[in-house]
Amino acid sequence: MKPTDEPPPYPMPQPSYPMPQPQIFVVETKPAVGPDPFHIVCPNCRSDVYSRVERDTAATGYICCGLLFIVGCFCCSCIPLFMDSFQRVDHFCPSCGHFFGTYKP
Repeated sequence: MKPTDEPPPYPMPQPSYPMPQPQIFVVETKPAVGPDPFHIVCPNCRSDVYSRVERDTAATGYICCGLLFIVGCFCCSCIPLFMDSFQRVDHFCPSCGHFFGTYKP
């Protein structure tokens, strides 16, 4: 061997770092519900549907009805039970029945 010759290179072991796994975040937001049915892809059954609505009188309707009765408007006291502004609207998936949200006026 000549003094100018270099020794053969040794293979350097490569440090083995674990590969970072991709992180998947699923963010599910509640849709903005209103008094009417709306178009949505159901997060439960993945169907492309219009929501099914169920209407019911909200507590404020019963309170207003009671106040009208106490004040003496006996004939008018049942009117808040039929007004849209006192109706609570629940939205559901027509395919699987998944609950989307409630609209309270």
